[in-house]
Amino acid sequence: MCLMTKARLHYVCNIANCTCISCKQHVLVDCVSDAGTEEQRILVVEMRLLGEAVAMGSFDHKGRCVYANRALATMLGYKTTALHFKDISQLLPQPYGVLHLKWVQDADSMVAKQTPASCRNSMTTALLNSNGIATYVKMKITPHVPVAAQCLADFYAGNQNGADTIWAVRFERSSRTQLLDERRVVLLVSSDGSITWASPGTPGSLFAVQPTDLVGMHLSNLVDVFHDYCTVANGSDITAALAALLNCTASKPGITWRVGVSTAVSGKQEVQQEANGNTTVVTGSQMRILLRNSSVRSKLKPAIMVVAALSEDNVPEELLAANSEVGAVVVELWRTDMLLGVAEVAEGCTLVRVEPTVGLLLGTSHIGMLNTTLNKWLRLADGTELGDLMGTKGQKKGGLKSSRAQKIGPCKQASGMHADRRPVAMTLQATVKDDSHDGRLVLAIKAVKPLMGAPNLLAALIAADMGGVSQAGNQAGGTMVDGIEHSAVGLVRESVPGLNLGQVRLI
Repeated sequence: MCLMTKARLHYVCNIANCTCISCKQHVLVDCVSDAGTEEQRILVVEMRLLGEAVAMGSFDHKGRCVYANRALATMLGYKTTALHFKDISQLLPQPYGVLHLKWVQDADSMVAKQTPASCRNSMTTALLNSNGIATYVKMKITPHVPVAAQCLADFYAGNQNGADTIWAVRFERSSRTQLLDERRVVLLVSSDGSITWASPGTPGSLFAVQPTDLVGMHLSNLVDVFHDYCTVANGSDITAALAALLNCTASKPGITWRVGVSTAVSGKQEVQQEANGNTTVVTGSQMRILLRNSSVRSKLKPAIMVVAALSEDNVPEELLAANSEVGAVVVELWRTDMLLGVAEVAEGCTLVRVEPTVGLLLGTSHIGMLNTTLNKWLRLADGTELGDLMGTKGQKKGGLKSSRAQKIGPCKQASGMHADRRPVAMTLQATVKDDSHDGRLVLAIKAVKPLMGAPNLLAALIAADMGGVSQAGNQAGGTMVDGIEHSAVGLVRESVPGLNLGQVRLI
């Protein structure tokens, strides 16, 4: 049953089967009757839902829930009244809840350009239910102005981001599998480099290609390091390259490689046309420089590659028996700009909890990072403490209540060394962990200007796998100076640091 004035009835239901403006659900109008007083006439509209109830909620500019229907309350395991005026930070896991509150308070950010993994792009997000367990949902967020004379006046005057603006949110159930599929594509690759299967749940917008179109494609037409190996180095033994990657993963669990991904990587013709403009003979090293400086390079998306053996954990069970040939591997490609690493640090900046995404960004096992100091992985000033991360070291304690104490630290820049022995730039922001008795912090870590694939990566790994790394290391001198790579093929100057062949065994 809905009470409304005649003015609103025209917009809500001018036919028997209609769509409710407030919740966007299809309803059937059973009866319309008069009510109210002579001064204010009210129409009583009785409606029935024609489908399953959609979870709906509304949040004000302070991040407080001002409306929640029964479907949303049931989804999260709350009573409807318990959700009213609950802070958004209580419905999101840390550090997202604390950081998200600032974003919500800045209404202008809701219409600004969003990051690829933003929930405002209808990406799968985790909400916490009443038991603190993650419930995966997709959200469609739209601004909504309450129907009131002043609000309408502000609205038509162009003031849509006023203090009374409410953000209406439509919730749709999702899953952890969908959350992962939206951020990476899983490929089943045969020993000759052909892609025989791609995760069907991955959206085509991830790498600008549909998963079905990847089946039958060669890996060198998708990933820059394989294209570099096959085209520039005239390599044809993809089997050896896959075996070297797989052996490296077996000896160093958790290792990842930074690569560039796009179907445009197969555009060798564009590179060759650039080369044909030069009357001199183009060597393999010069061709590589042309490849990395061509328009093809600008179309690549930075990604993180994981290579693993077939198992029921990474491919559907029915594919295991059908792809039991020796040499077939699973290749995961993660969009770097869609990864946010989360870690928890205690006194002395000791890592006590590290999520797998942190390991992906640094190219190492997240389990091996536990009980080590943050400074081991990211270069921070000597003697960095928790107060430095929060920006409160040396400040005098004020008389504010703890509920109003600073909960978000400044965004800091930090650098480290990836497993491929090239630098990695990160931003990290600390938040105070809720209910922590020893002052622990939760860190949000994100890559900045991620690099593509390292030059001669596969050739170096194959050399290491075949025991030829010692000779290569002697020629390289075990050093890397000014981005100059010393390798068995000569001295090649690159715009980005190359792979130090003298340290391949450290990968």
